[in-house]
Amino acid sequence: MPKCPKCDKEVYFAERKTSLGKDWHSACLRCEKCSKVLTPGSHAEHEGKPYCNKPCYGALFGPGGKFSLFFVIRLCSIHAIEKKIELIIRSNKCLLRERPAVSLS
Repeated sequence: MPKCPKCDKEVYFAERKTSLGKDWHSACLRCEKCSKVLTPGSHAEHEGKPYCNKPCYGALFGPGGKFSLFFVIRLCSIHAIEKKIELIIRSNKCLLRERPAVSLS
């Protein structure tokens, strides 16, 4: 008897939903993010876990999603730019301190 990948209990024929190559209990086939009950064939999968197509999968793994490569690169770029700005500000503060005072008279 197959076991449900979510609850690890036996799945009986009358109650099974087959999706992602596994047999699930109807109540266990849910989106990993929002817990919406899913129907076989009408959802996305990431690393063997089910997600509703909209909005969860796209928000997490689509272009610009939380775990997409584009998002990670963008975060790294933003962090690098912030570091550069911080260095420029620090160097400008040092330059301002080292300049002699200008007399206006």
